[in-house]
Amino acid sequence: MTKPYKEMEYLDVFNLYKIDLLVILAGGLGSRMTPLSNVAYKGILKIKDTSLTIQTILRAILFGARRILIITDYEDPFFKYVIDKNINSTNIEIITLEETSILDKIKYALSVTKNRICICYGDTYADIDFNLLFKQHKLLKRPMTITVTPYKIPYGTIIPTKNFKVERFSEKPSTDFLINIGYQVLDNTSEIINMMNNQDTYQNFLEIITNRESLSYYIHKGNHETLNTFSELMEIITHPKRGVTL
Repeated sequence: MTKPYKEMEYLDVFNLYKIDLLVILAGGLGSRMTPLSNVAYKGILKIKDTSLTIQTILRAILFGARRILIITDYEDPFFKYVIDKNINSTNIEIITLEETSILDKIKYALSVTKNRICICYGDTYADIDFNLLFKQHKLLKRPMTITVTPYKIPYGTIIPTKNFKVERFSEKPSTDFLINIGYQVLDNTSEIINMMNNQDTYQNFLEIITNRESLSYYIHKGNHETLNTFSELMEIITHPKRGVTL
């Protein structure tokens, strides 16, 4: 696996919107990936000589991340070993918060910094341009931005008629829907913290911040991979145009 190198440090000179703290939510049980997830967290499973979590960290370093905080659900020495072996950085911290919700994990992350944070998941990777993401977030002046991507239906679809006649057939059509891919920018403000403290779940928080018209979205049109099931792992491994690259 590739380690950060001098060219990455050189590119960092041109970085205008650095990531103060990248928070990676990782280390869930991954029950849909058993038996592989019994051996290792799915985010560090090898995919074409790398892994989703490793590439997420490397890309954050490429864009000048000052600190990276990885929050896991349970302590896993092998997970820490893989991170330490493949990432040459002293700015990475791994902590375990057992039996805590996503909301509580994010509230903890906000408590260890005074600056805005960027949140993502260890089993998802996207070649996000963090400069553009943070620039748009700053320009729109809303306290939170989520990253979305256009959704393309992976099957052929039809428009039916009442007499069982097919009016139109479309092979894997694009839609107007945008799906959340997990990358989020969140300002560290009293407004955000108060909203979180008054909610039981992260989903409820997202509903509240949406109702207050305080949530923006950033459209990502590049590479995006999420690993939830064994079949998804095999699709990424076997497809020649899929994978995780910086």
